[in-house]
Amino acid sequence: PAWLFTVEELTTPVARLAVAPDAVTDVPEPVLLPRAVPDGVVGAQHLQTVAGHRISYWLGVGACDTDITPFVYERDDVVVVGGGVTRSAGVCTDQLKLQPVEVTLESPLGARPVLDVVTGAPLRIGTR
Repeated sequence: PAWLFTVEELTTPVARLAVAPDAVTDVPEPVLLPRAVPDGVVGAQHLQTVAGHRISYWLGVGACDTDITPFVYERDDVVVVGGGVTRSAGVCTDQLKLQPVEVTLESPLGARPVLDVVTGAPLRIGTR
């Protein structure tokens, strides 16, 4: 059994298992279809820590990106994170750099899923 719900700002529905957490194993990596992302919006790669009202996570930015700003959208049932950057106008290497950022929620995260703003995929705590 599962709950399937939509988030107004996401193009893909979100599914949440309706069973006890210890009754399931790790979720396989999702296969996500590419979609247009506004220039200057970057996705979260994974969570670093979650503690009450604070979430720290890694943004995937370009090597020459500046003005890196974390984004958070919070609802009663879901939290969406990502970031914004200013792209370099000059020549730059084409590589992904992981940038640590942190946001403060209005209320503790609790059981709400944390989703990436670019892919809509659920994020989990991982290592760089």
